[in-house]
Amino acid sequence: MTSSIEDINNLNALNAQVVQLVEQGKLDVALDLAQQAVICGQKLQITEHSIFTDSLNNLAELYRLHGRYTDTENLYQQALNLRKQLFGEEHINVAESLNNLAVFHFSLGKYSQAEQGFLTVFKIWQRLLGYEHPQVAIVLNNLAEVYRKQGRYSDAENIYSQVLEIQKFAFGDEHHDIWRTFNNLAALYETQGRYLDAENKHLSALEMIKSLFGETHPDVTVSLNNLAALYDSQGRYLEAEQNYLEVLASWKRLLGDEHPLVASALNNIAANHKEQGRYLEAEQMHLSALAMRKRLLGEQHPDVANSFE
Repeated sequence: MTSSIEDINNLNALNAQVVQLVEQGKLDVALDLAQQAVICGQKLQITEHSIFTDSLNNLAELYRLHGRYTDTENLYQQALNLRKQLFGEEHINVAESLNNLAVFHFSLGKYSQAEQGFLTVFKIWQRLLGYEHPQVAIVLNNLAEVYRKQGRYSDAENIYSQVLEIQKFAFGDEHHDIWRTFNNLAALYETQGRYLDAENKHLSALEMIKSLFGETHPDVTVSLNNLAALYDSQGRYLEAEQNYLEVLASWKRLLGDEHPLVASALNNIAANHKEQGRYLEAEQMHLSALAMRKRLLGEQHPDVANSFE
């Protein structure tokens, strides 16, 4: 059965709606539609078309955001294999899938795998797009984050400087990619004990993301959480608590009462209360986070162990 142009266009439209819903922060609705898109592609037998790889990729990303990590990796790998089959080893879309897998491995703490993936992506994108392309900046940013985690701070900061030059040349002074780089630079400064530099970068990132997307976007919550963690590390517990409470309320509004990010927010508040000597409140929060993580992630997940800290 040959896929009609109308079928392909319909699936492409579904994919575009998924992306739009994610940008609006409507993650649950986006997940439902992404699942429908994959089912639609299978029913219409468009599973060997590049549009279907976009559907797989969208669903994988939404599974990641919802904490369904096994499903995430399987779908990313399916998208990568199909793109290699369609386009060969060196293609923009293949590099995108490799980058997604590397980001996923980074999030699981598999830094060596992540580094190798990012270096492969960098070589492909640099050859195909040129050094000053925004896509090259994205993978350099990712590589710098790996170096930060590995304690290679000078290498990381040098790469971030290159990234900002590319991004500002491409986008101007405000863009989501620049927000991400600001967050990463702030994390690097904090790791080095440069707390004032870190705070200034986090505040700049927070104002930028609000300016770009409004107060209720998920990345506003990410910025608030970053600031709270910084304040906690400096002993500024009341400021940290205020931000953590905003983060908890925001994740519940966006994701519902049961989600790994909600559990993380509870755990952060518990640790904050413990630092303030509010031990009974801290214990209750820790137990709530632990129970939620067991329900969502299973007994063996690293975040379950973290709930005991």
